[in-house]
Amino acid sequence: MKLRLLALSFFIVLLSCSSDDGDDPVNTEKNLLEINITNDYYKFRYEFSGNKLSEIYQYDLNNNLLNAYEYHYSANGILNDIVYLDNLMQPTGTHNEFTYDSQGRMIKDALKALNNEGEEIEDYTEFIYNDDNTITVNDVYVNTVPETKTYHLNSQGIVYKIVSELTGNVDEEEVVYANDCIVSHTKEGYTTTYTYDVTTEVKGHYLKSDLNMFNGNVLNHQLFARGFVNKSYTKYISSVENPFTNVSYTYMFDEDGYPVNRYMYSDNVLLSEETITYE
Repeated sequence: MKLRLLALSFFIVLLSCSSDDGDDPVNTEKNLLEINITNDYYKFRYEFSGNKLSEIYQYDLNNNLLNAYEYHYSANGILNDIVYLDNLMQPTGTHNEFTYDSQGRMIKDALKALNNEGEEIEDYTEFIYNDDNTITVNDVYVNTVPETKTYHLNSQGIVYKIVSELTGNVDEEEVVYANDCIVSHTKEGYTTTYTYDVTTEVKGHYLKSDLNMFNGNVLNHQLFARGFVNKSYTKYISSVENPFTNVSYTYMFDEDGYPVNRYMYSDNVLLSEETITYE
């Protein structure tokens, strides 16, 4: 059983200044409220509390609820549990549990579910930190051949190369970063390139919503996503190109410069639309 949860992406802080006459006006960043995404097949609603993802709802195009997920956090504000709900908003018996070591590093992601006999079974991924700046990643799934990967970390402590080993086959993939953004990703002989908007000021928590689940810990977010996160936390992505696809993104902003819409196109065909709202 390999369940994968798509969870999405996005920000931070409180700014203040003092005036000479003794007044203390405070400028507060807008907090995320919802992100709604529509594509050709489904609709998704992401709800936030304190700029942390709290619920995801998935609908068909007729607005019928299909399933939902609740995100729970520790007292320190780090993701520790995701509960799966059915279309009646009842727990399905499936949930993800995340375990961290004393340094706050993710060491296990366990997917627990009930089998046909009502017994709890567990698929899990464990993360073993090595002295050579690598992480051994072991996928252990019920009735599935275990798979081992090695994540290689760069000088900033984030993943730049993944070596996968399964039944004697070895595959490698590698990314190149520039200014904390992935600019290329090479896998199986093909390279995907990414470009970004380097002029528009980034405001709010839209780009960092995923990162907020881990209080800004990039590596924990990469482990949660199982490797590279093909997005930027600091710049708006403009395009993704490889020999098979050409995807572009456009954005709309409110009067304060906060993103309120993102459109994704492939060869000038609209693939999805995001609407971002704030408290």
